[in-house]
Amino acid sequence: MRDVLKYEHVEVSYHGRVVVRDVSVTLHAGEILGIVGQSGCGKSTLLQAAMGLLGQGGQVSRGEIWFEGQNLLGLSPRDMGKLRGAKLGMVVQNATGSFCPVRTVGSQMYESMKAHRKMPRAQAREKALALLEKLEFPDGPRIWNSYPFQLSGGMNQRVAIALAMLLEPSVLLADEPTSALDVVAQKQVLGELLQLRELFGTAMVVVSHDMGVVSALADTVLVLHQGTPVEYGPAQQVLRHPQHTCTQQLLAAVPRLEGRK
Repeated sequence: MRDVLKYEHVEVSYHGRVVVRDVSVTLHAGEILGIVGQSGCGKSTLLQAAMGLLGQGGQVSRGEIWFEGQNLLGLSPRDMGKLRGAKLGMVVQNATGSFCPVRTVGSQMYESMKAHRKMPRAQAREKALALLEKLEFPDGPRIWNSYPFQLSGGMNQRVAIALAMLLEPSVLLADEPTSALDVVAQKQVLGELLQLRELFGTAMVVVSHDMGVVSALADTVLVLHQGTPVEYGPAQQVLRHPQHTCTQQLLAAVPRLEGRK
């Protein structure tokens, strides 16, 4: 299988303090990698490192991150900007907060597409509505004309995922995509991610602290504990036969309905 994203012995530091240690994982075309662990263990940091968004004081202090044969850490800010959105898509945890509240969803979708491809607004609208229809949104034109505050949290999250996929990036990085959503909205978001893989063959890295989410999506699982990888392998192997105490605790936290067999 073709490699699309690879972390090789990656270490991330903030102001000289190491927060992520020696991470080596490979994402193949069409694969979904789940990164799990307790809050603060470095899951989101790995996504930010790939996107070049570690912020002030953050740096990859060791190792390399490869995307389709390019070392992301060696790219100029200009070249990295060309990849973000077009080739490497990302969905942040709080989608509602990531939208501008005083501009319509449609205007923000258009701006996202226009940043990488020259196209008239009518063509961008047509492309966006076609994707919303494929993803079974109830009323694409209404969503295009809506402001973010007019949509529910779950709908904003689904729209953010659709927006990230408008340019059909080969890799989508999703940071806690179901966090703070109710059960129905969670199911819709998970279904949308799986549908996008079917439509575009998109490889994904999904960060979560919820093993239930990961078990529903992931082909491969990486478990982090205090910034250090403790388990990595096929999802069925890691989830059915957990070896590390951290993995066992995360699995034990998944709610189960007890009843008659």
